[in-house]
Order: sequence, then C-alpha cells, then structure tokens
Amino acid sequence: SSRQRQRVIEKAVRLLAGRPHSEWELRSKLSKPAAWQIRKGLKPDQEDVDCAVSMMKEKGYINDQEYASWFVRQRSQFKPKSSPMIKAELFAKRVEPTAVEVAAAQVDETEACMQACRSMHRILDRHAHNPALGKEKLASRLLARGFRWTLVQQCITKVVA
Repeated sequence: SSRQRQRVIEKAVRLLAGRPHSEWELRSKLSKPAAWQIRKGLKPDQEDVDCAVSMMKEKGYINDQEYASWFVRQRSQFKPKSSPMIKAELFAKRVEPTAVEVAAAQVDETEACMQACRSMHRILDRHAHNPALGKEKLASRLLARGFRWTLVQQCITKVVA
C-alpha cells in the first residue's frame, strides 16, 4: 500500500539522516520488520524497499563511493586499522569493489599505525614494571588490526622513544 511505502521511505530518510549507509546496508535495514509489523505479523514489501532505495539513490543520498570514503575517514579517526582490514570491512558491507579500492588507497598505513599505537599507550603504562611485556601486548593489538610486523615495530619504537 502507499501508506506502507511511505513508512519505508521515512525509515530510509531517518537512517540516512544519522550517517551514510551503503546500498546493501540500507536495503537490509529497510527489509527488517519494525516492532509494529512484527506484532501484526507483517514485513516490509520488497517492492517498497526497492522503491525507497532507488529514490534515495536518485536524490544522491546513497553513493557507495562516498560511503566508502566516509567509512575510511571514520576508521582513521576513531579506530585506525590497516588498509586490508578496512577493505575486508567494506567488502563485508557489500560496497562496490571499485569504491573499496579507491577508498582504501586513502589510508596512510604508517599514520594509522602510529595513531593506533598512541591511542593504546595505556598498555605500556600498565606494564611499566615490565616494558617488554607491554611492548608485546601492544604489538599483538596492532597486529590484530592488520598492520605489518615491520611497521608495528617502527611505531612502537617511535612511541617508546
């Protein structure tokens, strides 16, 4: 119905007002039934979801390239990770491969590793009595974020110095 379609469109606008979404992410969120729909045993009609997504695309509210760039900026600022890890996250969100490659190229691995290392300096403080253990724990955290061993070593050396 047109009322149902309008609700799906309104939900899309609310979601996109909060932050950018990839097309797949928005589509999957719009396909999930709302609480009132669950109570009535209803679920969003796929046609309504398709209509809302295409409308948001036409208006320029959904753009995988812009989403990927935004995602890289957010990751760089709040939880720095290596380029391969960011690529994996974007692929998991089903962002277009070309958009992923362009966005991942924006990542400065050295700067991201240094920023992550600085943000985790508490680990070194916590293990001041055993600096080798602190460095080991910090290195394992950085490696878990996908940074190369040689880069991790360089960053830890700079932060400790």
